[in-house]
Amino acid sequence: MRAPTGRASRTTLSAVLATALLAGAVAATATPVSAASTPAAPAVRLSAATQNLPSDWVARGSGYFTTNDASDMLHYQVVTAGSGVPSDQVRFKLQAFDRSIAWKTLVMPNGLGSRWDISIDPYWGRYTAENSLWAHEVDNGQSLELWKSGFLNTGRRVLYIGDLAALPGGSLVTFTWLDDD
Repeated sequence: MRAPTGRASRTTLSAVLATALLAGAVAATATPVSAASTPAAPAVRLSAATQNLPSDWVARGSGYFTTNDASDMLHYQVVTAGSGVPSDQVRFKLQAFDRSIAWKTLVMPNGLGSRWDISIDPYWGRYTAENSLWAHEVDNGQSLELWKSGFLNTGRRVLYIGDLAALPGGSLVTFTWLDDD
């Protein structure tokens, strides 16, 4: 007798992928993580009052937020001491661990006319990406931009992230995309 066929639910895929990641069975393109470093989604959806990042997001150190697309759920973490980042740099990392999530990009401008894309595509096995700015470049008044796949795979900006000047040199800022229903 043949086993039933069909598409697994997003929850099932998420659970399987999370288990595989935590067990260390990740593809060569993914960065292994531990249970302690993988944030869990909050039990309750965030309200509109907690959407996006507050102006003191760096001082808070970590938290959950949504974008202008209510289906998005992200977690951020700012590590300053013991981050392993040289003191003359600020590193930005974008990651996701759910294979059903389509491509995402964190646009990182230096405020002087240059910009770099930090892109992931968990569907195709690229779960994490990172890049750095020189520490003095975060004080140029620019904002990071979060982009995601849209209709017919066209990109659309879903959030600006400002207040970068509060990031000291040596910081590691990690944005983890948790949900994108």
